[in-house]
Parts: sequence; structure tokens; C-alpha cells
Amino acid sequence: MAQFSDAARTAIAGAAPGLQLISWYTWVASQLDEDQRTLLSFAVSSLVNRGWLSPLTKLAETAVESLGLSEERVMTALMVLEDHGLLETEDDRIVSLAAVISTTKTDVTYFLGEDHATPISLVGPIAALGIARALNRGGELVAKCSGTQGDEEKASDRVTLLCDESGIHSRKPESVALFLPSWDGTTSPASAVARGGLFVDDDALAQWQTEHDDPDGMPLTSMFFPMAATDLGDKLGKALESMFDHVANFA
Repeated sequence: MAQFSDAARTAIAGAAPGLQLISWYTWVASQLDEDQRTLLSFAVSSLVNRGWLSPLTKLAETAVESLGLSEERVMTALMVLEDHGLLETEDDRIVSLAAVISTTKTDVTYFLGEDHATPISLVGPIAALGIARALNRGGELVAKCSGTQGDEEKASDRVTLLCDESGIHSRKPESVALFLPSWDGTTSPASAVARGGLFVDDDALAQWQTEHDDPDGMPLTSMFFPMAATDLGDKLGKALESMFDHVANFA
């Protein structure tokens, strides 16, 4: 688990409930040095281009060979990324990158390009706001409504967000709603991102809140979703883009 500094907690302390993660991404993006940005973007590029990611040990070896960095610099950068929660691992397996991209299938998938050839699993719904700008690639995001019970999914339970390189430009259905969870910085950012929700409409959002005992955070009804997609998506996307664009071979 990431070991968060007092500075990280200070960075999110003044944020409104549900906006702590957005503040944290802006802060953590400003903390990374050249090696750390290069390693993170190298890992993201590897996953996006191949559809899978090597174990951490192999990734480090490949980075030394491909990036012209010494083993010491690579290992130091990877350690810092893990400490920040930007590289989450279980044993030697990489679980998530930047707390937005998951290496295993989730209920939120971003399909790059018009042919949908490259599916990228996202850690949670909040990641949907910034992934297009982060990767500088348009595409289609498909998510299961967070209020849907069980594994069975109908077309009416599906949320679709259409994106260009700058972010979300349209949605199906128009009634899409979002829940941004509160976060105090004591758990990993990936675990916080996973607690958010995308919903087909305001009723599904309200029912989910009731069933989860009104969790702390910011519910954004369908009326406010366009604002979140534009303003919050721009903030999150800008932060992610600055961490991903050092090896930006996503095409």
C-alpha cells in the first residue's frame, strides 16, 4: 500500500467532499521528476499497445534496455511511483497504473479508436473523466451501471461515453449520473477510485446511495454531469496527461 506523506494529505485537506482525488492527482503530478514520469508513461504505453503488462521485475529490465536509464535510476523511480500509489502491485504483478488503468477486467472499459480494437480496463468510474485526454486518443467508454445488481447486464443498464482527444463530448443515455467518493488519503488512491459510480439515471444514483447508507462524497445528477465531464475531466485529464506523455506511443 502506498505510504502517503503529510504533504499529500495537506494537498487534499481543503477539497470539498468527493473532489479530494481530483486535487490529489493535480498535486501528485507536480511531484514527479523526469525519471518517474518516463517510467510511468513507459508502463502505460506498454499496456495500451500490447493489451497486457509484464511483471514488475521484467518491466524494470525492459525499461533499462529501452529507455537508456541505469538500473538504479529505474528501481528508484519505480519505488517512488509505488510510494505515491501510482504503481500498485501484488507480489510481482502490476495491478494498476496511476490508479486509473487496471491490468484486469473491470466494469468500466475504454475502447480506443473507432474500431474498438484496444480495450483498456479502468479502475473505476472517475477515471472515465480523464482517460481520453490522458492517452490523447478518442474512443468509446462503456460501463455497467453501478446500481445494477448481479452479473446479468441488459442494454438498459449500460452507460456509454463518447470521447475525442480532449475528453467526453456526448453520452448515452443523456440521463447519465456520477458519484465521486470522498477520500482522506489513508487508503490507496486506486481503492478510492474504485468506490465511485456511474449510473444510467438519477433514480439509479439515488437508489444506490440509499442502499450504501449515503456514503460520503459528491453525487452529480444528470443535470450536473456535463459540468463534471468538462471541468473536472479537464483537471484530471491534464494531470494524467503530464504523467503519461513522456513515452506517448499510444497509436
